Amino acid sequence: AQGPSGTRLWFEQTQAQRLGPKGELPVWFHGFISRREAEELLQDQPLGCFLVRFSESTVGFVLSYRSRSLPPGAGIAAATLSWTSCRTGAT
Repeated sequence: AQGPSGTRLWFEQTQAQRLGPKGELPVWFHGFISRREAEELLQDQPLGCFLVRFSESTVGFVLSYRSRSLPPGAGIAAATLSWTSCRTGAT
């Protein structure tokens, strides 16, 4: 299954056991938030700040990060990482 339900299933089956001993997530992992929510969280942060969230359109993660504003007003970049890329180390 693609989308959020497929991603949730993949995460529960393959990644959940990698959480901390109390089930805590790293502070940079935001799970199921939208691209717009990620942009809002990062817009006032220093260059280089980032978060990881689940992709809204495919099974995998999105790395959203604060970058230099080129053009003005567009300072949030995103890169989608498929689960196979993450698993094999390829990009």
